[in-house]
Amino acid sequence: MAADNLDWQEFRQVVHAVVPEAEETFMTIAEQLRQQGLQQGQRELLLEQLRMKFGELDDRVMRRLEIADSSALKRYAQCVLTATDLEDVFSP
Repeated sequence: MAADNLDWQEFRQVVHAVVPEAEETFMTIAEQLRQQGLQQGQRELLLEQLRMKFGELDDRVMRRLEIADSSALKRYAQCVLTATDLEDVFSP
């Protein structure tokens, strides 16, 4: 069975069959990667929204978005809908 042809459930079964104790570690790593991917997607969408509304973003804004966690990115994305300037997006 080639790895390309495995779906998620089959892959978990193979991991469990080969190294049962590794499944929990694998799932933890997989969840972290999934979360990082979701956060990166949030960041990219927010960047696109900010650029469309306010034009090019300065380095200060870019750094702020790079270090933002998921909850901050969500809050910023909600604020961009009603913001009249960038400060409105990042105000507490």
